[in-house]
Amino acid sequence: MYSKAPYFKRYRTFLDYIYTEKKWDRLSELNQFINEYVAKDLLGISATFKNSNEFEVEGRKLDRLVNLLKKVSADVYVSGPSANNYIEVSKFEEAGIELVYKDYNSYPEYSQFYPPFDHYVSIFDLLFHTGLDASYFIWGWREDSRS
Repeated sequence: MYSKAPYFKRYRTFLDYIYTEKKWDRLSELNQFINEYVAKDLLGISATFKNSNEFEVEGRKLDRLVNLLKKVSADVYVSGPSANNYIEVSKFEEAGIELVYKDYNSYPEYSQFYPPFDHYVSIFDLLFHTGLDASYFIWGWREDSRS
């Protein structure tokens, strides 16, 4: 389906590389590569990316996450809305970390294949439909509204 999206061809080489050329030992490696590439190379975000394995933290699942956040002195954790189904808010409260759920409903809509508009899609949906304008739909519209 996405092959018919207006900007799919712009990202085809990248997709071919990650899905057919490069071999991944772990799904997490693929996920980390995609996140960093999309953020830095496609959206122009200048950030430092770290692998959680670089930190000595104890625990499993949510406990490990909270311990990792404490290790880096985080005071806020921004989560996707679906995590509301399994995150135990009390663990963040006990650690003194503010838990914020991202709400995509106020983001501007763009042309998708099938109405009604779906805010809860992947970054690839946005890239394939808006191309180089993708960053506007993430944060640029906020800058416009301040003018």
